[in-house]
Amino acid sequence: VPSPPTPTASPTPLPLSTTVLPPLTSSLMTYNLAELPLPPNSLQRILKSKPSLLSSTFLFLSSCETEPLKPRRTEGSRSVAFRTQCVTSTCASSYTPLAIHSIGGVQAILLVKDAALGNVTSVKVADVACGIGNVVHNKGGIGVWVGVDWGGKRKRLLFVCSHLAAHERNVKDRNADFWRIVSELEAGS
Repeated sequence: VPSPPTPTASPTPLPLSTTVLPPLTSSLMTYNLAELPLPPNSLQRILKSKPSLLSSTFLFLSSCETEPLKPRRTEGSRSVAFRTQCVTSTCASSYTPLAIHSIGGVQAILLVKDAALGNVTSVKVADVACGIGNVVHNKGGIGVWVGVDWGGKRKRLLFVCSHLAAHERNVKDRNADFWRIVSELEAGS
C-alpha cells in the first residue's frame, strides 16, 4: 500500500490543464468601528453564520474608524486587534493573508484560499489620503491588486476599501474623494 503524499512547504498551483477549476470568487466584509474595538469573536460568529463567505477564493476584510484620529508614533491597539481577529478567524478555514495594510483608521486585509495560493502571480498595495488637504489619513482608500493564473487565463483583480466624507451635506466632497481614489489607484495600476 503506497503511503500518502508528503505535504510540501510551498504551495502548488492548481493544475490548469487537467482540472476544471472552480469559479474565481470573492467575498467582502467591512466594518465601521466608530473608534470602538471590534467585539471579541464577532468575526468568527459572522463567518459561522454565513458559511458561503468561507467558500470564496478571496476574502477581503476591511474597517474604518478603527482608531481615533490623533498623532501617534506607534500603531493603535484596536488596529492590531482587528487584524489579529481577521487572521486568526480565517486561518483555520484554510486562508493565507496576501496583503495587510492600513492608512490612518482604514484597515484592509486580503486573504486567499490555501488551495489557490499557487495561482497568485502578483500582489500590489496602494493607498490614497483624502483627509484635510489630502494629507490627513482619517479619510481615504486602500487598493489591493492581485494577479492570478486561472483556468489558463491571466486575470487581474482590484479590491478597494475606503472611508469617505459623511452626511448628506457632504455629497460633493464624498464624490470628489471617490474620484480622487479611483484616479490615483488607476494611475498606480
